[in-house]
Amino acid sequence: MAQKFRTGIPKPKPNYFLSIVSISLVLFLLGLMALLTLNTNKLIDSFKENVNVIAELRDSVTAGQIDTLKQFISKIEAVKVPTIDVVTKEDALSIMKKEMGEDFLLDEMTNPLNDAIVFNVKAAYLDSTQLAGIRTSIMNGHDYVTNVYYQETFVGKVSETLNKIGIGILIISLLFLIIALTIMHSTLKLSMYSNRFLIKNMQLVGAGKRFIQRPFLWKGVWSGFLSAILACLLLVLLLWAMIRYIPDMLSIIDYKEVGMLFLAILFAGIVITVFSTFLIINRYLRLRREDMF
Repeated sequence: MAQKFRTGIPKPKPNYFLSIVSISLVLFLLGLMALLTLNTNKLIDSFKENVNVIAELRDSVTAGQIDTLKQFISKIEAVKVPTIDVVTKEDALSIMKKEMGEDFLLDEMTNPLNDAIVFNVKAAYLDSTQLAGIRTSIMNGHDYVTNVYYQETFVGKVSETLNKIGIGILIISLLFLIIALTIMHSTLKLSMYSNRFLIKNMQLVGAGKRFIQRPFLWKGVWSGFLSAILACLLLVLLLWAMIRYIPDMLSIIDYKEVGMLFLAILFAGIVITVFSTFLIINRYLRLRREDMF
């Protein structure tokens, strides 16, 4: 009986499954940081635009004067018109009791609060100078407005803090990008390690450089593609969960930007994987056989 003997060095295949999972997780985190960076300004603007400006009215104010003031405020460029709302002193009392308890006001005491018009301003106008100008324009010519107020100290701290947060997130994103690229390259390097002798043997028997590279680069294309698809699916699940449990996110998320981000992840996954594979193969081609052990 003829016996077949295997000669040469075993040729195990790289563990592409583990590399795909690892790279997809890195791409997912990279996409998450990119999504956070893209929406940081929107989150900051959304927070700024929730700061209330209150125009307090006299007790003798009439419905006509309130309508006139609402129309005047709606014409101010800085004001978000849909947020303009009239809060009666009864509504204000109910809010105060809810926040401070039913004992906020004794039964025999009269309601000390006044009617007010509450509104928000656009994010670009949330600073002390702009708000002071809005206050002056409302109070001039409207003698039934007792005061226009907002938390001046709070506004200044909000703007400063949110700007610092935006810069911090940008720096962290850049650092994470460098770390992510390093991890992806190391993961591919480990997955290709078991094929180093196959690459060298092909070179020793006269195979050309392109001939050796081609199958591995195609593997890199598919690995990058599958990793990117898996990363995008994870991001879709995350966005779905965020929208389900935080409905306000619907007004912040731009689906066109999300689509562009998915295309960027797909492109990055393929390009980075193929480029890293190319570098790793060339390194093994340059090594002597003795240096591979």
